[in-house]
Amino acid sequence: MQTGQSNGTLGIMMDQLKRRFFQGLMNGPFSMTVECPDDADYQGPGPDPELEPDQRAQRIVDALSLDEVISCLGGYKSMAFPAIPKAGLPSIWFTDATSGPRIFGPCTSMPSPLNLAASWNPALAGNYGRTVGEETRTRGAYVILGPGVNIYRNPTGGRNFEYMGEDPLLAGILAEEYIKAAQKAGAICTIKHFAANNSDYDRHRASSDVDPRTLREIYLPAFERAVRRAKVGSVMTAYNPVNGIFASAHRELITEILREEWGFDGFVMSDWLSLYDTAGPVQAGLDLEMPKADWFSRERILQALEAGEIREEQLRTMVCRVLTVFFRMGAYDNPVIPREPIPIGDPDHREAALAIALEGIVLLKNGDSTAIATPASGVDDSPAGPQTTPRELPPLPLTPPEDRTMRIMLAGPFQEKFPRGGGGSCLVRSPAHTQVFASELAKDLGSGAEILSWDHQRSFMKELGPEDTVIFLGGFDEDRQSEAYDRDWQLPKDQLLVLGKLMNRRASQGFKLGVVLFTGGGVETRSWLHQVDWLVWAGYPGQEGPEALSRLLSRRDTFSGKLPFTMISRWDDLPSNHYYVDNPGSIALRRVFLDQGKVTKRQPWSMPYKEGQMVGYRAFAGWNTSAGSEPLPLDAADATPAFPFGFGLSYTTVELGDVQIKQRPDVDNPDEDRWDAQVTLTNTGDLPGKPTLQLYLEDPESSLPRPARSLLAFKKITLPALGSRTVPLSWSLRDLAFYWPEKAAWVAEAGVYRIHGGFSSGETRLVGEIHLDETRLWSYKEGKPEARE
Repeated sequence: MQTGQSNGTLGIMMDQLKRRFFQGLMNGPFSMTVECPDDADYQGPGPDPELEPDQRAQRIVDALSLDEVISCLGGYKSMAFPAIPKAGLPSIWFTDATSGPRIFGPCTSMPSPLNLAASWNPALAGNYGRTVGEETRTRGAYVILGPGVNIYRNPTGGRNFEYMGEDPLLAGILAEEYIKAAQKAGAICTIKHFAANNSDYDRHRASSDVDPRTLREIYLPAFERAVRRAKVGSVMTAYNPVNGIFASAHRELITEILREEWGFDGFVMSDWLSLYDTAGPVQAGLDLEMPKADWFSRERILQALEAGEIREEQLRTMVCRVLTVFFRMGAYDNPVIPREPIPIGDPDHREAALAIALEGIVLLKNGDSTAIATPASGVDDSPAGPQTTPRELPPLPLTPPEDRTMRIMLAGPFQEKFPRGGGGSCLVRSPAHTQVFASELAKDLGSGAEILSWDHQRSFMKELGPEDTVIFLGGFDEDRQSEAYDRDWQLPKDQLLVLGKLMNRRASQGFKLGVVLFTGGGVETRSWLHQVDWLVWAGYPGQEGPEALSRLLSRRDTFSGKLPFTMISRWDDLPSNHYYVDNPGSIALRRVFLDQGKVTKRQPWSMPYKEGQMVGYRAFAGWNTSAGSEPLPLDAADATPAFPFGFGLSYTTVELGDVQIKQRPDVDNPDEDRWDAQVTLTNTGDLPGKPTLQLYLEDPESSLPRPARSLLAFKKITLPALGSRTVPLSWSLRDLAFYWPEKAAWVAEAGVYRIHGGFSSGETRLVGEIHLDETRLWSYKEGKPEARE
């Protein structure tokens, strides 16, 4: 049985030392210490209205010698595209920017993208992208190495916090808004890591072996949306092989799907140190090796040319694609950057960080209350999820009594300082990262509360009683939650020891015990959840996290975050865990740093995706049909998650009322139809709320088995106390389709489709049906859809 937990005290200590060693290396040459180039006197070639960007790029490339072309195939100083002196073109600088641009000094430390996903708020995604885009440009860089949209497949994935959850629609919509806003600010976004980069365990060799249908329906749609709708400028390939072929040399992904089917017209770069030969990536369609030319070095390129493995024409096309994007985005026409960057305390950027933190923190338990709302009418058809009715006054918000001082004791590793975020290439520096949670809480609660520290005032513990609260702040710091390796599913043993002591004290003294989790995804809670009064998932909320959490706990703001992933109860409940490694949290430096020049060290091994589409909440919904002769992949329909996808509590309750669904022609595609839903929501509480309405699709009869639920549309709104509002949602004909590999097409079959509505995947009711009179198929050629019956 897989446990997701490293074993042995000595082994845990050694793993932690290895993690710290890796973080020291990661935050060295590739971090934030590069000096900004002095381009203040550069005037650039100037715009040329007579030529399109691709024509300008081609004219320059045509004038370059072969050696000059080769010099453009690899990165410069680890974080730039090299200058082209003959053409008078300067270097174009890149920056890691998962939680803010970390090149050329400090920046605003934003909440993690997983927190952004927990907001379920596309408008906030736009603010996130705008903030990162503006700070990237004013710090002298042009290319943002993000956002990332790989799907949350296993709870222990090292980079889960860098991505936007387990559902491709949610991730795709948020990434679209982020990219549009960042590129409007003048930066160039890089969607990553293409593709199926869902684990960092042995990431240079573990092959994501996934069937074509699952790849298309689960792991590629967010990338497709970024290309088709957001017009992203760049794509970064993944470290891992996909079906045995390294992503950086995967022609089917890079050329056939990305360019020919989706019509991508930007450039493709490798992840850092992720090339494994020369001819493969060139033939696949890769354009740029980062952080420098190794396999694309002059020596190796000339050898490949001489051997007939590649052609000079291909090399010129690669450079031309990169230059085209830079001309299109104005990088060469406006290279001069402000000498005084936007200050760290910029009010707009701090406000953006605070807003995302406020809406990206999720309340999971509040006494006996485990549901934000009920479907109100009809039969509850929830496949899974906790649903009980509040029976007593909940422990949150924190409310000091009128007749005495309320004591609040902070415990756990993050009682004094929140973690900066997950580790690796996303870790940023921020002078504003100095907020102290205890101070924020004291300010919000006033003189009626006394804030104590477990570390420094433990003697007060025995005086705590039913009116008092202990808050345990635990989880994973940047050493434990990071790229390059995965983590344990359980909390660290030293934290569980402290939590156990607190639970024993709670049982004897009667004080309230709350837990705040700083993690990049789900953790094991089954063994202790019943012994705590409330639970909050805080993720990595960035520099404004202490203020945001304090405001939420004190009810200065209301909780509105929703889980963008399923928090499982048992490790074996999730089908994908059955095809995963036994101890994901173990770490070996040989898996982190591979000698790419030695073929024996980079032979792929298979990490099968045998669960198919049964990823996250889809697994707990089960299959819609047993169509077909092959046995269906394992699901979790008989299991119940600890907390379902889309779940999150608030300080108020909301009811789902009348639903009207109408069909109309699609303005953008006249030959197709769209459906509009009008849904009435009513706030039945005496406090404002920000509910997120979620609609899920069920196709009860299909030629190929489908998950019984898949997210179809969602909308987050603001509701005043006791107020009602009609919420509009919409979806297209293509949104009903599944991918049929044998037909090489997306198919929406004639028949009935059921629409389920609610406030999480585990809390829905049937709200309507739609009918499709004829089957429609879509295939793609040269980026344009071909609809056929």
